[in-house]
Amino acid sequence: MRTSLLLALATSLLLATLPAIGAAQTRYRWVDDQGHKHLSDEVPADAARFGYDVLNEYGRVVRHVDGAKTPEQLAEEKRQAEAQRKADEQRRRDQNLLLTYPTEKDLLAVQHNQVSMTRQRIDSTRINMKSQLDTLASLLDQAAQLQQNGKPVPAYLKNKIDKQRGIIRDQRQWIEKTERGLQQIRKDNAATLERYRAASAASAPRHPRSGSTTASQD
Repeated sequence: MRTSLLLALATSLLLATLPAIGAAQTRYRWVDDQGHKHLSDEVPADAARFGYDVLNEYGRVVRHVDGAKTPEQLAEEKRQAEAQRKADEQRRRDQNLLLTYPTEKDLLAVQHNQVSMTRQRIDSTRINMKSQLDTLASLLDQAAQLQQNGKPVPAYLKNKIDKQRGIIRDQRQWIEKTERGLQQIRKDNAATLERYRAASAASAPRHPRSGSTTASQD
């Protein structure tokens, strides 16, 4: 009998709390562009635009929802993301540079060899072009002698002269192009060296400055 009464009492208490539980509701709080705070049982367009807090039945914030971003904000986020991407890429390049060349002397040696080899190729081509010019002069001399003697210049000789001129033209163009490339190599090397020094300085351990000197021990 006593158990039945306790069960009936517990059931009554549970039923009595159901309306209160059903009455508990979520509310939304947001601040408009004028700085005014608003509270609502629903999410209006302004709240979605500015962002809002989700409150429980006790008025406590359980979640925050960011507002819709403007085109300017989206553009700024894109700019910042691109800047971060470039910074990360430069950091990786700096790390690779320091790993490839343990010391500045190593970097300078490689750069010197690159310039030296390019310079040697240009000089070698100039020497060869001088030989080609001598050959062309000889062919032109043969053609001139034939003409002075009143004889026509044969087709094979004309072809050889045209071919020789083409060889010299190609060599001269190659030298000019490689000379421009050498200038760019020197500029790139200078920029790389500057970047190497900056990366080395950034990666160097920083020692705190001491305001006093350590006394020597005898």
